[in-house]
Amino acid sequence: MKAESITERRVWNLLARSFYWKVPPDFVVRVLGTSEPAPPAPVRLQFFEVIVAAIFARLRPEYDWYVTPNLPDGGLDFVGQGRFLEDKELGIAAAITVGGQCKKRSRVNDVVAEVAGSLARMSSTINPTFFVVALSARLTQSRVDRARRILETTYQRHCHILDRRQIEGLMRDHLAVVDPILREGLSETEVWDVLKYFKGCCTKPSSDSLNAVVPAHVLAGVPFHIPLKVRSSLLASRGTRLWWKPKRGGKYGLPDESITLIGPIGADAEVGVECVVSSSADDPISAQVSIELISYSVGRVDLGEVIIGRLTDGSAERTQKIGLGQVQVVENVRPRFFDRPFRAALMKLSQEYNRVLARGVACVGVVGAGGSGKSRLCEEFSLEKRRRGSDVVQAKQAKTLDDPHRVLADLLIGLATASVPIGDPADRVIIAISQYDQNLANRASPAIRSIIGMNDRVSGTATEQAVLSSLLLLIFVRTRHAPLIIHLQDLHWCNAEVLLLLERLIWQLDMVRTTDGISSSDLANGVLFIFEGRVRESRSLGPKSWSTRTFEAFLGKLDCSIVSCPPFEPTDSLEFARRLFEDRHSAQRFIPTALLELQNSLVERIHRTAGGNPFHTLEQIQLLKERRVLGQNPETGLLYMIQPDREQPMLPETVFDSIELRWRYLRARKPELATLLWAASLLEDRMPVPLFRHLWRGIGPDLSLVEINAAEFLWTGDGEQGEVAFRHENYFQSLRRLEVAPQEQERVVEIYDKWFAQSPRLDPAGRFRWARILLASPAPDAGRVRSLLRSALNGARRRGDLSLVRRTLTTLLDFTWAGDAQSSLRMQSFLKCCDDEIELCRSLLSSDRMQAAHRIDRLRDRLHQRISNRGSRASRTLEGLQLRLLTAEVLRSQILFNDRQPARASEVAATAVRDIGAFSTEHATEEISAWQNLEMEALHSYAVALALGGKIALALEISERAVGIARQVATPLSLDVVSTHANILLAKEPETSESILRECLIHTDAETITQETQDTIAINLSMALLLLAHRSWTSDRSKALPKLAEATALLRPVFTSSFRVGRYPDAGAAALLLGIISALHDEDDEVSWFAQAVAAAARGRQMETLWRAHINLATSLYRQKRRAMESVRDHARAALEILEETISPYPRPDRSARFDLVRVPLAHAVRFLIQAGDDLGLAALERYPSLRSCFLDPENGILRQDRGGYRSHEWLRVEEWDYVIY
Repeated sequence: MKAESITERRVWNLLARSFYWKVPPDFVVRVLGTSEPAPPAPVRLQFFEVIVAAIFARLRPEYDWYVTPNLPDGGLDFVGQGRFLEDKELGIAAAITVGGQCKKRSRVNDVVAEVAGSLARMSSTINPTFFVVALSARLTQSRVDRARRILETTYQRHCHILDRRQIEGLMRDHLAVVDPILREGLSETEVWDVLKYFKGCCTKPSSDSLNAVVPAHVLAGVPFHIPLKVRSSLLASRGTRLWWKPKRGGKYGLPDESITLIGPIGADAEVGVECVVSSSADDPISAQVSIELISYSVGRVDLGEVIIGRLTDGSAERTQKIGLGQVQVVENVRPRFFDRPFRAALMKLSQEYNRVLARGVACVGVVGAGGSGKSRLCEEFSLEKRRRGSDVVQAKQAKTLDDPHRVLADLLIGLATASVPIGDPADRVIIAISQYDQNLANRASPAIRSIIGMNDRVSGTATEQAVLSSLLLLIFVRTRHAPLIIHLQDLHWCNAEVLLLLERLIWQLDMVRTTDGISSSDLANGVLFIFEGRVRESRSLGPKSWSTRTFEAFLGKLDCSIVSCPPFEPTDSLEFARRLFEDRHSAQRFIPTALLELQNSLVERIHRTAGGNPFHTLEQIQLLKERRVLGQNPETGLLYMIQPDREQPMLPETVFDSIELRWRYLRARKPELATLLWAASLLEDRMPVPLFRHLWRGIGPDLSLVEINAAEFLWTGDGEQGEVAFRHENYFQSLRRLEVAPQEQERVVEIYDKWFAQSPRLDPAGRFRWARILLASPAPDAGRVRSLLRSALNGARRRGDLSLVRRTLTTLLDFTWAGDAQSSLRMQSFLKCCDDEIELCRSLLSSDRMQAAHRIDRLRDRLHQRISNRGSRASRTLEGLQLRLLTAEVLRSQILFNDRQPARASEVAATAVRDIGAFSTEHATEEISAWQNLEMEALHSYAVALALGGKIALALEISERAVGIARQVATPLSLDVVSTHANILLAKEPETSESILRECLIHTDAETITQETQDTIAINLSMALLLLAHRSWTSDRSKALPKLAEATALLRPVFTSSFRVGRYPDAGAAALLLGIISALHDEDDEVSWFAQAVAAAARGRQMETLWRAHINLATSLYRQKRRAMESVRDHARAALEILEETISPYPRPDRSARFDLVRVPLAHAVRFLIQAGDDLGLAALERYPSLRSCFLDPENGILRQDRGGYRSHEWLRVEEWDYVIY
């Protein structure tokens, strides 16, 4: 290390000098801790700290920059902060924080010891996104790298250490910043000396670094990334560029053609590409750059080299260069993209992407049969956009029903770019969030660990909004740099709960981007969601069933563009198959000329059998490769015929048959490899690498990695990935269908069992997987299975992981009921299973009512059978059975009225109420409270069903009985029972209803009451206020106006918060009532409120709110704009369609109480249709003759002023118009 010169020492002594300065208000750096832009008096500062802070302020002018006074400061010398996302409802307050420390040392013995204390204090005070340490000492590159690795591992964030050379380089490049600061405290001579030193200081290489992470293995034909981490003061200035150069060799020094650059475009050109686009990086002195390459040559391939430097500076002193080494390319049948059948789809995707370029949020569904090319289409589209600067994140859903959150885990991990290597993916995500918002990271931590399924090291409850807010934050971080494409694959395996969460994510993302919660400078880029999945498929999976209908309904709710991937046309299918093979003119071809005609005939047979499915085509080729009929050129990747098969090789008609036949050929040749592949399919379509290696050692220790990859069922990873995955869903599903010998099956289960038993600490999800493996045994140990499932269930309950609770409980019950069918359970065990089944069905009411109904029916059958077998023996036992049977009946009634069958629901509930009363009176012993709670719930369900059916008087009578019990017992249902009674009471006594609801609202302050319950009570109270205000509207508006004002004050916060976070039912109800209040005031925004009510109710599938919103919107449009009859007709038609569905269960709909409840809004819908000239209006009058009593002139759609004498509290007359309340 060169000794310090006298001039250099003098300059740095001047920079370390303190001075007093009253910082101007317009200066780019403020003094930390002062309330005003300029402090009231001069502050003691240091030149070194102020200059470094001012240079960073020049590099990132949109941040707020602060410098601390030259006093003991807790390790903090300067701070930069850029807030980019704040939203109170979503609980996000995100910012990028730079924590800076300036160390004035001419010599440093131990870099880590010198700065660690300051960084530790800084972490506890401001939690910076990254650190900047400016050391005035000269350091070697090796010392900087060593210290940085230690500090980044310790603090888990970037730590930039700038030594004297880098600092001098920054100052030399920013003398315009340095000069005015020096003049505030130095003499003219001293200023001149400092500036002269920097102008003349040498430009030898600074302590810059360029690191690459090269994969160990890649698949032929599959693009792969080489992440580059660049740390350089060069990045602080414009003009820094990056080049990629292939290896040159041979006689003429030609570039190696076995490797091809995909992106970034231009990196292999003479001028290179800009390394960091100005203002796109949060960190001005480091960059994450990625080189994307592809190779079709099997074997070792040289990756070339990467260069970073300035185009205008030809000296090697300002250039960094790194060789990328070699990679092993694994054989793989992945042809070059054949775009002809996909051109229309690519154009449609590009149209949606153009909305993203206009700062929008766009969604597109990509659908088709398995193997139709959906994934390849999306990958090629994303690849092309990535080459042109877009960011792409992919996430895949598991191919079973047992891991519903896998796509969310993948998405979180993919979005969370790690600033430093972190092994635990959950930790990586949490730390990525904490660097921008520590409070959100703390709240979301339990939920993230639950979703990703890592070891349960912290307690807490998994909350949906915490996950959504985390995803929003991570998405905004990524879109600050470039447009973002989020490609979600295999969504046909998602359940309704996960798809609803994705729907709310899109909704909230759109809401946040259209509000003032983010900086305008951070709205530069949009987001495109690609939802990929299969459609029109279903199958039975043991006791469970699966279909793509949930995914199809999800796409329908989003109302997004759909890109279909149909089978190839015959000409395209044949051309696709031909392009896979060598021909007469292929370079480096292996096929003998004599076999070309036979090969052409084989290609045509493959095409005919595949039926236009590209995956089927490729799978037949794999089968022929297995039989040594075909080979693959290791240099070009093209196929060629090795020898004709005299047996005329069978080409199966289906993909699954082809895969099964190939596996059987493989089993005959390498049985250990075939068994290993089958064993890998027992759990999910991917598994951790350590578990796979354990299976590998136990099943086929002599197998090589090359052999496993060569089978082309699995991809064992590139050396950096932590999972082994099946290369296609069809492989995974096909192997799961296969049956192996029982002894072989038992051996595989034992190997799995040993792995789980040796795992030091399994989380609940791990214990659930262990139990599932034991269930795969030909003769599972029932006791161990139940013990593991119970343990997983209890752990999931403690963590608040409701999804895992449902999955574990479902598996436990299905296994237990299967055992009960073979040998009857003991009574106590049977009753415990009944309780678990009831708990499961309650949780399914809001997510999967079809499954809940199926399980309830089976439970009822089991209970009836036990009761009939018991006779009159053991009254306590009989009481327990009856209690559970009647609970099942109550749940059945709730399922029915939620499915818009109030008539059947009231019949079931009435029978349950009668039986509960009779049985509890005659037989109840020690379970009095249980019978009371059940009676309250039964009465509550009965009252709701009656009210929905229009039988208000009887509903009130029944709900009063339920309230009588609710006031005696304190259960989570009690408050809902009371508030529902008050809601029904609106029809008769709105004043009493208001009083009850105010009492309920007081009790919502308790911590146990959810926000949804509070909002529901606020909505019901607002309805009471609205009814009372409407009653006195014409007679005494002075009484009405305060009630309307209070209702508005209650409803607006409910709508704002619910609408933003995607709680559609509450948002729709609040908007509906706000629209009626606007109509009473004759304000112009009533149309807007009703339109938002339609949007929210449609999203939430709240049909009772939706038909009301449609008819109110039609009324408002007709009232304000009588010429807008097309829109009026559309909304009237939508309302009529829903209303007719709600009365269809009745044998004579227009004679039912339900018809009386909806008569007037139905008459309005028919009126609007008749006046719009729509034949549906008169047709409805023909179907419902009694509706004519509401009309003065039916043929012209003119209603009677008294509406035929019908009245309801739900119809509010405003002038000559009727509006329907919630």
